[in-house]
Amino acid sequence: MTHPTELSIRRLLVLASTLGVGGGEKVLASLLRGLRAAGVSVELCYLKSPGPVGEALAADGCASHALGLADTRSPRALPALLRLLRERQPDLLYVQDHHDCLFWGRLAAALHGFLPTLSPVHSSAAGRLRAYRLYNRLLLGLSPNLATLGGWQERALERREGVPRGLWRRIPNPVPDLERFLATEVPAQRQGGAVELVCVAGLRPEKRLERLLRLVDALRRRRAARLTLIGDGPERPRLEALAGELGLGGSLRLLGQRDDIAALLPDHDLFVLGSEEEALPLSVLEAQAAGLPVAAPPHGALPELLGGERGLLLNGDDPAHWAEQIDRFLVAPPSPAAREALRRRVARDHAPERFTARYGRFLAALGGQG
Repeated sequence: MTHPTELSIRRLLVLASTLGVGGGEKVLASLLRGLRAAGVSVELCYLKSPGPVGEALAADGCASHALGLADTRSPRALPALLRLLRERQPDLLYVQDHHDCLFWGRLAAALHGFLPTLSPVHSSAAGRLRAYRLYNRLLLGLSPNLATLGGWQERALERREGVPRGLWRRIPNPVPDLERFLATEVPAQRQGGAVELVCVAGLRPEKRLERLLRLVDALRRRRAARLTLIGDGPERPRLEALAGELGLGGSLRLLGQRDDIAALLPDHDLFVLGSEEEALPLSVLEAQAAGLPVAAPPHGALPELLGGERGLLLNGDDPAHWAEQIDRFLVAPPSPAAREALRRRVARDHAPERFTARYGRFLAALGGQG
């Protein structure tokens, strides 16, 4: 961990639209707690409202300022941010990669004496990096500092999105509650009975969870199978309706939002994702830390995380074809030794302390720009 005396910043202001429930929000909360432990004063500003994770950070003692904008494109954001920057005088502005935050945050920082800014990059989907539309690519030149998740993402930013390279640092996501996942027993390979699939995700359209329902419908024609979805969101009614159409009955469980994910994962045989867009999913790292095999399409960092005894990369986008691949994979799943090796890798590469130390060094370098 970077020691407080090594940091050339003392006051950090974080700008976000809101902090709902999700992997990116958990990662940010982990970072801010680590920085506060290192002696950095952290305050948050929300274009909208704090949201559940923001409220938890406030309960931990982080000061927050909510602009309460109904429309985050409103020009009212700029004078409000400039006023806050004058009042709080941060050493650095950390801007979540919400596109309106990037626009107003970088513009305000430039008008406030070119205050150094830093943004994480959480997405890598082809043609869907809305955060880096033309106007944000132009503003990025004012303070081109990005924390990326890996080389695969940097190549996508440069070659596909046309984002000019600046001061970029590769900082892979951590598993914020790593010790809770490592404390679980590696799930034993069950003999007989239904295959238990699990997915942890917000029930949102981009997660394409209907594909997982069709997957379990196809898989149960080959072997007894059940899918458990952990999470909540606007897609729940549609998923419940589809489950009824498919006649899934007891082959589907919807557990809603849960705080005991580490305790739930070992009751399953395979973690599955059906998304058409992912970067470095926290849910996959959590599953691997719990010793659970993973099957997912090859998006973002997943080709580096899966394959061979590390898990199954799903080919194509047909759930019935996925069911064939998973059925074959389950005949000889990764050995307990392979799962333990994967847990050790996650513990080494994705420890919260290592993540915060990496960010601390980056912030220290940027603090010298002000």
